[in-house]
Amino acid sequence: MNASSSLRNAAVAVSLLVAASAASATAINASPFNLTDTTSVGFGQQSVNPSASFAYEYIFNVPTAIGGVYSNINWSPASTTATATLFKSDSAGNQGVNPTLGTFTATSGTNLVLSYTGIMSGYYTVSLKGTAGPGTTTLISGQASAIPAPAALGLVGIGLLALGLGRKAVKAKA
Repeated sequence: MNASSSLRNAAVAVSLLVAASAASATAINASPFNLTDTTSVGFGQQSVNPSASFAYEYIFNVPTAIGGVYSNINWSPASTTATATLFKSDSAGNQGVNPTLGTFTATSGTNLVLSYTGIMSGYYTVSLKGTAGPGTTTLISGQASAIPAPAALGLVGIGLLALGLGRKAVKAKA
């Protein structure tokens, strides 16, 4: 093997290593938190060096079906750029063959939000990728909250209606 082919092989190996490291994401919560209709899941705070690329995965478990999920991700400074998606996963955050369920939309230069209905029980992952702004460390944080199931809201409404009718019937007898 001559020097130029050795150099070329080394360059290819370095390129593949860089591509592989850029494609992998850091799982933030290796032990996923449970998201229920009465709890939220905080994603914690990550610090990213100026101008560095980042890829994070926030994994959460939904033990029982909920109406949906509302999630937001924030960062500072505003010069950071990011995109995020929600997908069904396993407990390690692996997407497998499951399609992306939703893509976050930007509400400002420092905030991404997603609202998705029809969350069944199981594991879900929010995947965040981007590049930190230049000049200062970027701080990233976020959370996911449950959107109550319409059936649960209907039951509450029926309960309130029954209470009102019961009070009316008691007053009518008096």
